[in-house]
Amino acid sequence: PLVTVLKDTQWVQISTYMYNEYSAYVFTAIQDTPETQITSEAFAEEMTRNGRVVLSGLNFDKDKFELPADAERVLSEVMKLLVRQPDWKIRVDGYTEDAGEAAANVSLSQKRASAVASWLLALGIDRSRVSIQGLGDGRKAEAKSRIEIVKF
Repeated sequence: PLVTVLKDTQWVQISTYMYNEYSAYVFTAIQDTPETQITSEAFAEEMTRNGRVVLSGLNFDKDKFELPADAERVLSEVMKLLVRQPDWKIRVDGYTEDAGEAAANVSLSQKRASAVASWLLALGIDRSRVSIQGLGDGRKAEAKSRIEIVKF
């Protein structure tokens, strides 16, 4: 590609190709659906209503526990909520896909929960307010890689 650009929700790319002695320029545009960014206010409402919230938008790579590049976008909203609610204690629940051995899934889900908790602790949330739990593929009917924050 010569140029790749993102504008609003549209990706545009211009590429050049050679075929025999001829050059061709190809213009490609793809409309992307905008991600819904949940705010700390929405987290608070969900937490008050259900006692838990799924961190949609925080998607780990398969079999990985390192925080994805866009994790800060989601976790900063959790951080804002915890700053506004200094008496809240939370548990970070980690889950994996329904694949592989159960023990390996529990270990991976614990590492994912720990990565999220470590991010919050590194930014100043008191250790006494955050615990973790790895549940492997947990609820098989909903088995997918995810992080939930549970208020207790």
